[in-house]
Formats: sequence, structure tokens, C-alpha cells
Amino acid sequence: MIAMAIKDYQVVLRDLLSEIDEVCIRLDVPYCATEITAWEQSSTKTFGLATADATIAITRDGLAKIRDELLSHENREIEELTLHGRKVARYVASNTLCIDLPSKQMVGKPGLAVTMVLLDISGGRVKYKYEFLTRKLPVKTLFPPKRAKYADIEINTLPSVDKFFTAFFKRFWKRLGGYPGRFTRNSIEAVIDAKVPYSTYLASNDVQSILARKTAQANRQSLLSKARITMLEGRSSRYWRARMFEARRLELWQKLYPIESDLLAAAERGDREFLEGELKPYVEQLKLALKDNIGFYVDDTVAKVAKPLLIDALGKKKYEKYESLVVPEFKGDLAQKMRAAGIDHPLLRN
Repeated sequence: MIAMAIKDYQVVLRDLLSEIDEVCIRLDVPYCATEITAWEQSSTKTFGLATADATIAITRDGLAKIRDELLSHENREIEELTLHGRKVARYVASNTLCIDLPSKQMVGKPGLAVTMVLLDISGGRVKYKYEFLTRKLPVKTLFPPKRAKYADIEINTLPSVDKFFTAFFKRFWKRLGGYPGRFTRNSIEAVIDAKVPYSTYLASNDVQSILARKTAQANRQSLLSKARITMLEGRSSRYWRARMFEARRLELWQKLYPIESDLLAAAERGDREFLEGELKPYVEQLKLALKDNIGFYVDDTVAKVAKPLLIDALGKKKYEKYESLVVPEFKGDLAQKMRAAGIDHPLLRN
């Protein structure tokens, strides 16, 4: 497998951040590291494995001022796009390649990037959008930034990381114990120098095997995104926390849906051994989620046939607690919900 040390990967991000910092200071453009980048700077002062890119906040006017300077660097380009509902620009080091589907790295052109969240500031408030959240934050949660050491460079970072996340995620931040509640992207598979022709690189056996697996994951994630039928703002934090397990939910559904009639028949005749064998991964996942007070749920059929096993495994009192944690939006027949949403899943074609 083609691989490059994480430290070499991090050098690219460090160089990009250093370039942005130098240009912004020289042109008097305010910016600051945000989100996990700021959290890592504050907590570890180094690049951690939780990030597949670095993130900063900057205004649209600020980006316009520094654009020409950044593009004067060789093998650098700026992409503007909407990513997870945000207006962002990615400052890309295009002389590197990263195989990391289905993460941000394959959005647009290949390369390693610092993502710039483009902010709207008016009336002393910042409109900050990330995925399903939109917050109007006091400007002081972002600016003026403070200078801080990050790896072996200095950058602008948040005045207070804790205040920013508390304001942005409200109580969710404190409930997580002060760690960013994001999906980590630590599946960096291969990073190489682009002196190797891209077509030759992609045609190599090592990369093809990576791509086949990662493309399958990307397809599953795409399907999963379409299956998020009830994704609306204003849901409880319990709902959003439960959604952190959606990939596992879909994975187990794909395994159990084809044997749904067998599960029902086994439950009818009291075939405990069969049910325990087939439902073991589901029960284990449910118990794991329950430790975080999350009611893991696949669909009504699975819940029905698994109930006797769960009562024995958890005890009646703990099972009742589990039932109280299940989010109503997750209940129902998942297959019917997917059909109603027009999702073309292979298991639903017959």
C-alpha cells in the first residue's frame, strides 16, 4: 500500500496555514483558526489525527484581499464551494494527492487543503453555519484572535476555544466533556507527491484496491444521507446524538432485512439460539450506545424480535430506560420510509 507518514501529511497543512498567516498579517486581514483546528491548538498544540484538513474563519472581503497573494505560490489554488451547507473556500496544495473517500479531500480537485469558512458579520454578530446548525454569535467569540503556538508555527486562533464551542453548540459542548462533537476523519490512506502522473497513480493496483473499498463506503454514505428523512433544525440534542449511529444502523439493517421473515418465524417458535446468533451485533451495538444514554434503534421489526433478548441482557429496569431513550423519529419500518423517500436501495428493488 502506498503510504506517507502522518508527519509528512501534516507538514503540508502546516505550510498552508503558515502561508495564510503571513499574508493575512501583512495585509491586515483578520482570521482565526476555528473548530477542531482551534481545539487541537488549545489542547495539544499539534496536528492531531482527528482532522483531514485545517479550518479557519475569514470574511468574504478578507478572502478577496488575500486571494492574489495566495495564488502567487506555486501549486496553490483556491476553490469556492458549498460544503455541508457552508459557503467555504479551500486553499489547496495541489501538488499532493490524498485518497480518503468519502471525506472532504475528494471534493473538487485532489490535494490537501485549509478550509476557510466565509463569515457574514453585521451588527456585532457573526452568522456562522455548519451542517445543520446556524448560529449568530457575538463577534468576540471569534475576534480579536490571539496568537498561539501550533505545531512549530504561530497562528491566529480563537480568543477562547471553550466560549466559542459553548456558544456554538450550547449545552451539547459541555455534555461532550469539552471535545468537538464532529465526525473524525482519520482514515488517511495514501498521500504521495504528484510528480507521479495522476492517471498512473490512480491506475496502480494499490490505489485501485483502496478506491474500490472507499467508493463502496462513499456510496453507502450517499445512501445514508438520502435516508435522513427527518433532518430538521430544532430537534432535541438526543435526536442529533442518536444520529451519530446512523451508519451503523444502516449497516445492521442491510444485514437483517433480508432475513426479516426468518427472524419473525424464529421469534414465533421460540428459537432462542437462532435469534441470539443473528441479533448479536445488534444487541452489542445497542448496549454500547446505551452507555452514552443513546437509544440505538434499527426499525420496528428488529426491536420486536429482539425485545426478549434485550430484557434478559439488560434487565427489565434498564430495558425500560432504553425504551425511553429511543427517539420517536427512528421508530417505524425503515424499508417503508426509504421507499416513501424514493431511495433506490438494492434490497428494495424486489
